[in-house]
This record gives sequence, structure tokens and C-alpha cells, in this order.
Amino acid sequence: MGLVQAVADLLPNCSHRRCCQHVWKNMLGKFSDNGLRDLFWEATKATTVAKFTQVMLSIRARNKAAAEWLELIEPKHWSFHAMDPNAKMEHITSNFVIDLIYTRKVICERWTKTLPPRVSLKVQKLEKLSRHAAVRHSWNLEF
Repeated sequence: MGLVQAVADLLPNCSHRRCCQHVWKNMLGKFSDNGLRDLFWEATKATTVAKFTQVMLSIRARNKAAAEWLELIEPKHWSFHAMDPNAKMEHITSNFVIDLIYTRKVICERWTKTLPPRVSLKVQKLEKLSRHAAVRHSWNLEF
């Protein structure tokens, strides 16, 4: 069982995507046709079935074997037109996401307090405001 199948089995209700940069590199390694580059990226960014079909026909006209190889990967994993619209990430390469997570990790390691900086500022403001709060009796020993 591969990683893709394991993730699909463990998280069946989650949207699964492939990093398009890695799909492209695998395709280039297998077919060595740099001319497919622009067509491939156009197919990944296609937002309608019609546009996707048109680009796939262009890929097939240029390199039939490459088109057949690409068709083995379900479009919902690598092309915008077929991706789950409920997914919150609109990036088609995982490198961006990995860089984003790493950058946030580095920033978090610089924190000197338990709370994040923004939350810490809000708590400080609320502390100052609470010093001037007056407790008032409302009804039946409730405050």
C-alpha cells in the first residue's frame, strides 16, 4: 500500500491533492518534453471542464503517451476545475505550503511569552480595562 492510498484510507472525508510541481517533474522525467510545460500548467489552472478538456486535447496532440500517463491521475487531485470547492487551500504546489508552515514555525519559536503576540496584547488591554470596572448589584445577589 502506498502513501496516497494510506492517507485516503485513514482520512476518507478529506480532500486529497497532489503537488503539481512534483507531478510535472515526474512527467518531465518520464517523457523529456519541455514543450509540455506550459500546457501542463494551463491544465492545472483550468477552472472549467471545457478549458481542461481543450488543454488535454492539446497535450494529447503533442504527446499521446504523456496525455495517457496524466489521465491515470484523477483530475480532482491536480486540476482546479475538479478540486473540492470546500477545501481551504487554493495552492497547487505543496512547496508553498511547506514554506509557509516552516516560516510560521520559525516565527513561533521567537515568542517569549506563552501566548502569541497579538493575543498577549489583547489580554494586556483587557487587564487595563478591567482595573476600572465597577461591580454592580443587579438582582437577587447576582452581580
